[in-house]
Amino acid sequence: MAIEQWIVDGPRVIDVQTVRSVRARLAGGAISVLAHNEPSTRIEVSGLTGRDLKIAIDGDQLLIDHPQLSWTDVQTSAKTIWNQPTAVISVLVPAGVNVDVLGVSSEVLVAGINGRIDINTVGGEQFLDATSGELHLNSIGGEISVRGHAGKAVVKTASGDVTATGPLVSFDGSTVSGATIVDVTSGSPSLIANKSVSGATTVRLPGDTKPSYQVSTVGSSVQLDGLHLEPLRGTTYRSEPREGEVTDVRISTVTGRVSVMLSARIPRAGEAPADFDDRIDARLVTCPVPDADSAADAAPAAAPDEGGPHQSTSGADAEPGASIEIDACSDIESDTTKPGGTE
Repeated sequence: MAIEQWIVDGPRVIDVQTVRSVRARLAGGAISVLAHNEPSTRIEVSGLTGRDLKIAIDGDQLLIDHPQLSWTDVQTSAKTIWNQPTAVISVLVPAGVNVDVLGVSSEVLVAGINGRIDINTVGGEQFLDATSGELHLNSIGGEISVRGHAGKAVVKTASGDVTATGPLVSFDGSTVSGATIVDVTSGSPSLIANKSVSGATTVRLPGDTKPSYQVSTVGSSVQLDGLHLEPLRGTTYRSEPREGEVTDVRISTVTGRVSVMLSARIPRAGEAPADFDDRIDARLVTCPVPDADSAADAAPAAAPDEGGPHQSTSGADAEPGASIEIDACSDIESDTTKPGGTE
């Protein structure tokens, strides 16, 4: 199928139809992908440095590429490394699209999407709000913040911290030194798993959850609700089998602290990031979303000239997401025995 494309060298607004997936490649800057109630898709470029940006439609896939270099060139070009191109992009799409973003030092915000979401960054932060479906998130040093996710989440970082909240169906995490907080707000997830070297793991589950534990540590203590375990020295603690719908809790660490609690919804305690909600809301409020009234000024996208850019005015704010509550683990004095389990 013929590709319709635009080469963008400055602020622009482009309207297109029938987009079912978004694929973005950025060296630097920020990209926001937000769900709206319209069947069409709108792309706003509000900032651009270094090189031109390519926006293209290939069938029902929206392609965003900046800079116009192969990723091999990005890694080997001294000019690109020292003078990294940046772009600030906002995309309004139907909620059911799939999203795939690859960034170097790029901040990524995705809100309201219920398709599959794949995000890979090196140093940029990732923010996700009110999403569902499958999340596959990878970062080396950037922080990952997930709020109100209903579905499966697979998250990997090296040194970046991870916070994930919502009615999670399952969570599978892996870090080296990054701290991980998982707060399941409702339901009974099938799996909560996390591996780390020195990163702490804090998990909160609804009070009626039936956890089945498999926990391994070397030099750190473990708090499993009311059960305290001394450092396991490389052994694995397994709880006794339970009947009914259970949640498999599998945590492995070398020296990272492990805390799991079952509790009702209460205000957040001190260990959760104090600015968690504020940081996500700030991204939503300041995200450059084109004003609906500017649609009349945008060139029609139904039949764009191939290679011809469409221009328009822009500027509106998105509604911030609803606030949530997180309760990180507090130091609880408890029994040091190991009833109902084997070591």
